Amino acid sequence: MDGFIDIHSHILPELDDGARNLDESREMLHTAYKEGIRVIIATPHFHESRFRSNRRARIEESVFMLREAIRETMPDMEIYSGCEIRYSHETIRLLDEMELATLAGTRYVLTEFSESETSADIFAGLQELLFAGYIPILAHVERYGSLFEKSTSVRGLIEMGVYIQVDAASITGEMGRTEKRIVKKLLKNGEIHIIATDAHRSEARKPHLRECARILEKKYGDDTVRQLLIENPGKILKNEYI
Repeated sequence: MDGFIDIHSHILPELDDGARNLDESREMLHTAYKEGIRVIIATPHFHESRFRSNRRARIEESVFMLREAIRETMPDMEIYSGCEIRYSHETIRLLDEMELATLAGTRYVLTEFSESETSADIFAGLQELLFAGYIPILAHVERYGSLFEKSTSVRGLIEMGVYIQVDAASITGEMGRTEKRIVKKLLKNGEIHIIATDAHRSEARKPHLRECARILEKKYGDDTVRQLLIENPGKILKNEYI
């Protein structure tokens, strides 16, 4: 199966802890293509203390450059602008001023928190985004231990209007047994909306999806693969509710 849509990827060169140069970006894109990915939203980190310069204009410029670099070799690979935003008290102001990139110019915002953040602070930050008119997608939910101290936490986020993303490597077990166990339970409970690569480099944390798709197909069937890797991400691109 091809046509996967990856909404979380650190594929832009020299912007964060992802691709280190244009050659590595190209290599990651070739890998992604072989893995069946045909659409990528590039989401470099925005973090006030580390990656503060990753504003919307800079990201859009980098996306344009990368599109041009692969136009001849991968003409059917689509790349869109996005950002993985570490939530802070400045986030909504910067979004309202169009300083930060939403996912492909939609109302969807890929949001992360410190892995040690309390569940109360995660709920509060995501609720603020919702009140401001944005649709938050919580990145790699399996990493926030505080959300799993109570079995109702993730369900509560979903009922509030938050969408849940997990990393493909957590399904395959590459991120460790704890993350794999958490994601298995989330899948069983129907509490995942999107699976993405969260790819960072060409030699580690690669843009792999096929093994994840194979595991999902074997356990849950084709419909689940299509929903989590194609249909739901496609609705984000169209700015539609999932």
